[in-house]
Amino acid sequence: MLQNETDFEKNLSPRQLDAIPHILLGGSVADGARRAGISRTTFYRWLADPDFRHELESLSKEAAELARTKLQHLMLKALDVIEDSLYDESQRDRSRAAIAALNLAGKAVRDREVDRRLHRIEDVIRLLEEESPW
Repeated sequence: MLQNETDFEKNLSPRQLDAIPHILLGGSVADGARRAGISRTTFYRWLADPDFRHELESLSKEAAELARTKLQHLMLKALDVIEDSLYDESQRDRSRAAIAALNLAGKAVRDREVDRRLHRIEDVIRLLEEESPW
């Protein structure tokens, strides 16, 4: 086994460890199990194992973080393309780029406002929980 393996990995069979990436790539439980070469019943049995579930969740979170990082990088590249298009010779291309930039900016403002409101709601819930007699 790898030198940096987790305690959870030590308790998993090689077959379980090999199956996890395939399961994560599946669009559904059935697809993930099929990709891993296991039945759905086997997948659900493994999922009842806390070590397997922890490793699956851990790797799923890691994959999601990598995807977010990649998307942020692509977003910056896409914004550069839109910005370059704002200076294009074609009025049509400039107009499309301007519309795209305005749509993205509007979405960013809305997202920021939703995030701000969500944090306020979470703060209120936290205060209510602290004051709750139960």
